[in-house]
Amino acid sequence: MLVLEIVQVRLSDELIKILEAAVKKGIYSTKSELIRDAIRSFFSEELREEILAEVIKRSKSKDFIAHERVAEELGL
Repeated sequence: MLVLEIVQVRLSDELIKILEAAVKKGIYSTKSELIRDAIRSFFSEELREEILAEVIKRSKSKDFIAHERVAEELGL
């Protein structure tokens, strides 16, 4: 079961400009995706390796699931 939580974050004008530039350049689809990935990057290296290993394992099977789905299933 996927549980979503809304979090309110205050950002400086400078940071907002950086986020908007990344979206405009097509690096991310939305500012929310960029912020989500930035938060995920703070997880421990061990957890990131576990997620990557799971993605690789699933990508080799017929039932490929995108990394976002793996993260959801792991509660991230």
